[in-house]
Amino acid sequence: MEGYQLLDVSAVDGLTIARLTVREIEETKIQDLAKEFSSLVEQVGAGTLVVDLGAVSFLTSSSIGVLIAMLKRIRAHGGQMKLCGLQPEIRELFTITQIDRVFEIHASVEDALPNATQHQTGSG
Repeated sequence: MEGYQLLDVSAVDGLTIARLTVREIEETKIQDLAKEFSSLVEQVGAGTLVVDLGAVSFLTSSSIGVLIAMLKRIRAHGGQMKLCGLQPEIRELFTITQIDRVFEIHASVEDALPNATQHQTGSG
């Protein structure tokens, strides 16, 4: 899966993994991010998309809005979306704003895999 500038996309155990490749999602990149996610959602369809935010140290409200819009779109296709790798500051932001109730959040990509509970002991 190529053709993305802000996402590094791969497949693991039947899931689509999208790692954001930028530390900060600036307002000037929001439209590009939305387009890349939109294209990715069309490819994933009813599958599972895991978005790895491990490299991201700053999110704007607009970038969070893009994530929520993608969650809605992928659910409309019958799929699911998981977030992982949140930096402590972003995790705290999600908790304070209660966005963590909207998304399924995991410590790592490995923890987001379907058989994670059999292989991992919650190290995060």
